[in-house]
Amino acid sequence: MNIPDAENYNPEPNEVRMLIEDCCTKYNYSRNRLAQQIGVSDRTIRYWVSGDKSIPYTAQYALEVLSSEHNHNT
Repeated sequence: MNIPDAENYNPEPNEVRMLIEDCCTKYNYSRNRLAQQIGVSDRTIRYWVSGDKSIPYTAQYALEVLSSEHNHNT
């Protein structure tokens, strides 16, 4: 079970990029499809990865859950 912990918040673009790429690879999603899954636009994903905008902790947590759920279901 994945429990939210804001101390894990890391909005650094490289960290966000790795988390997004991990989810896309594990689910065979495009970034657009991943954006739909977490309720944001593809443009928002691009902003987070480029560092133009910081990812909110809630979105980071959603990506962490997606990543860890896939690991538990395989």
